Amino acid sequence: MKRILIIVTLIILVCVNIADDTDDNYVTESSTVVIPTIEEKDIVIIEAHATKIISKNEFIEMNSYLESRGNYKIANRYKYVGKYQFGKLALTEMGYNETWIDSVQSSVYYKLNSKGVKIWYFDLKLFPPEAQEDAICKFYHIIEKRYIKNDIEKYVGKTIDGVYITKAGLIGASMLGCGNVHTFLSSNGENNPKDGNGTSVRSRLKHFQDVELKACF
Repeated sequence: MKRILIIVTLIILVCVNIADDTDDNYVTESSTVVIPTIEEKDIVIIEAHATKIISKNEFIEMNSYLESRGNYKIANRYKYVGKYQFGKLALTEMGYNETWIDSVQSSVYYKLNSKGVKIWYFDLKLFPPEAQEDAICKFYHIIEKRYIKNDIEKYVGKTIDGVYITKAGLIGASMLGCGNVHTFLSSNGENNPKDGNGTSVRSRLKHFQDVELKACF
């Protein structure tokens, strides 16, 4: 954590030749001025939030771990698919054909694991890894330049509900919905939306509060 020490210096103005020689309460031109020793209580420590600069690829991998643990073939019961858990709205926004989107979502199925828990998958042939990687870069570009541009300009560098806001955090949290992110910010953290799995905007913003993007998408 960076620390900036601000030392307040006492400036003493010495008045000369205006004192009565018999009055010890005045300073004369032959007097010695002693500047008080600066004590700990006179030092103000201001702590700035330190952030680590990361590359776009590092950011993408951090976010993919949160979304799917980096699994390209995973899905969920809401038919969000792939490494970045794309839903129909996101895919539509990026210009994908609606018929293709429907085919991808229709391919979602589940298997029971050894504990009887449903694990959801989809047909990876319809949306292979390289296509998913292309899609996430396109998606982040749209998010940054169109949907949260004003929020980035207004809120980055501020602390809301104990969370330091970074651009990385805003883009990462937008995976939960840009409108949800704006709701959290504009309410000063009083309204903290969650997605269908219970992940809150605040928790996602906090996950990225110590990192910042090196460049734009």
